[in-house]
Amino acid sequence: MVTILWDSSKEGMASVREKAYRMNMEKERYISPLIRVQISRLPVLPTLQRIRSVMSSPSVSRPLKPHHLVEVPFFLLLTGAVCLLPLRGVRALGGLLGMVGYALLQSRRKVALENLRLSLPGRSGKELEEIARESFRTVAVAFLELLWFPRLTTSRIRREAVVENADEARTSGGERGAVVIVSHMAGWEFILQAVQQVFPGRTSVVYKPLSNPITDRWIFEWRSKLGLRWIPMDTAVADTMAEAKGGGIVILAADQSVAKESIWVPFFGRDVPTAKGPAALSLKAGVPIYVCRLRRVSDGTYRGDLARVPSEDLFRYSEQNLIELSRRFTAMTEEYILRDPGQWMWT
Repeated sequence: MVTILWDSSKEGMASVREKAYRMNMEKERYISPLIRVQISRLPVLPTLQRIRSVMSSPSVSRPLKPHHLVEVPFFLLLTGAVCLLPLRGVRALGGLLGMVGYALLQSRRKVALENLRLSLPGRSGKELEEIARESFRTVAVAFLELLWFPRLTTSRIRREAVVENADEARTSGGERGAVVIVSHMAGWEFILQAVQQVFPGRTSVVYKPLSNPITDRWIFEWRSKLGLRWIPMDTAVADTMAEAKGGGIVILAADQSVAKESIWVPFFGRDVPTAKGPAALSLKAGVPIYVCRLRRVSDGTYRGDLARVPSEDLFRYSEQNLIELSRRFTAMTEEYILRDPGQWMWT
């Protein structure tokens, strides 16, 4: 039998408290660093001061609506949860969410399958359904990858998204500007950053701001932190021309239909409205066009090249040359998508 003697004197109680304090300190030596590492991965918390600073920024001109404030904490909680995961886990979660989205979002699934039937008439219904599922997974992964951007570093992007002919592209481009066509293919947010790594300090991309000015500003900061410059669509015409003529690399997305300032060129067997911007910028500024052809490979990273669009015979701006150059880069984009159609956004 073991008898425990409890010393109730002041000296004894002080000794007990001292031992407890030392035990807690010992635990903290191991637990505290882990907590600090996890918290350091979280984005900035949505404080009132932070929201005010965002709204006072000159780049924010859109009004703040009540539902924007409701969206902010949910957005930050989701971002914080994603940032706690390793990138491999983020992509696995994205694949799972994509499957859930395919099952639940019936209207988007219908759009994707209809687009696939029109664009790939030789494929069976089962093949089209599998391509559509993969497309939903691709979109979900790309979205979660963007939320992981607070943790993104230059060294990480160089490992995760590689332009295999980077040296050749830099040499052929020299000090001249260029237009780079990207598609909503694979992890397009990572791919944009990869192009910036090929031409550091001289790359910009045109984007459409989000409706919520608070979340838009945070995403803008995450996307810009590695040196990529983002040009809002409102000022795109003047800014992109200045960039291209000044030796800058301008990234443009040209794989989505546009209502204004468009021309009609063949795409997957149908004439579709295509933005004039890429071809017009190339011809007016006198710079070449490249099609970015990175895709997801078996290890989950992105690999590919920058393919130059033949344009040596189109040496001046005209409506005919505009249509012909648009036709050429659209055909190259179609070929790129066909190599792995499940990695394109069919929705």
